[in-house]
Amino acid sequence: MFSSSVLAQNNWLFLSAATQYISIGDLDVTGNQLTVEALITWTGGSLDILSKHNNPADVNYLLRPNSFEITTTSGYKFIGGPGTALNVPYHLAATYDGTTLRYYRNGCLVNSMAWTGTMAQNNWITKIGNIASNNANEQFLGYIDELRVWNVARTEAQIQANMFTLPTPTTQIGLLAYYNFDTDYLNQQGNAAWNGTAVGAATRIANPFWTGGLGGAGVYTWNGNVSIDWFNPCNWTPSTVPGTLSDVVIPAAPTNPPTIGAVGAICQSIEIQGATVLTITPTANGLDITGP
Repeated sequence: MFSSSVLAQNNWLFLSAATQYISIGDLDVTGNQLTVEALITWTGGSLDILSKHNNPADVNYLLRPNSFEITTTSGYKFIGGPGTALNVPYHLAATYDGTTLRYYRNGCLVNSMAWTGTMAQNNWITKIGNIASNNANEQFLGYIDELRVWNVARTEAQIQANMFTLPTPTTQIGLLAYYNFDTDYLNQQGNAAWNGTAVGAATRIANPFWTGGLGGAGVYTWNGNVSIDWFNPCNWTPSTVPGTLSDVVIPAAPTNPPTIGAVGAICQSIEIQGATVLTITPTANGLDITGP
């Protein structure tokens, strides 16, 4: 059973203007194993969520709202994902395992491509929210939370299981840096070498667009592509579990009719078409419908 997406997030990093970022030191990931991930909500023209680069020749890693970039001994590579909307929370992740690049949105694989080689190294200071070098301004505008850097390639199941919080970060295998911004900019993994320093007027505040999950306003259609689990984002189009403002459509005769098996299912409205059955188990305690 996929875990519920309805969770409280405390403070997020908020970047509201040019030349605001968090500096976390010269954090190179070596070898050919990598995962970078974060919760984000962009509120204006936004580029770099996490940067260890200056140009395509030296990208150790570069996570952006709709893409990931990397340079290895095989050269530079760009992998794109589906577009992300203004003022909507998303979880984004990218992995590299020495043979394949993968890009995830809300825990679901949305693109992959073959790639090989050892990752490029550089001496730029890693930045959250702007380009690592000082040769340009690639400001991210908006909210960032639960940002992590790993020297292992996390699986889809591992990414899905811990999108909103990471238990016992000091003992997580392969975790290099973790920032949840609740009370400070420190590396929650425990290695003080990668503690963050705020530059400009970067602040930590609640994200007003976070309503307890990743599902924003709009229509969310059940596809049942991978299982019967309501809480698995890969069972929905778009790849997001419905939230407080979501209008749900369950079409007639899906491959896997949905089951709500845990507490936390919520939507604004629901339309069940044809003879399709929605199952709610006793442990789920129902479906919360917020609309009129």
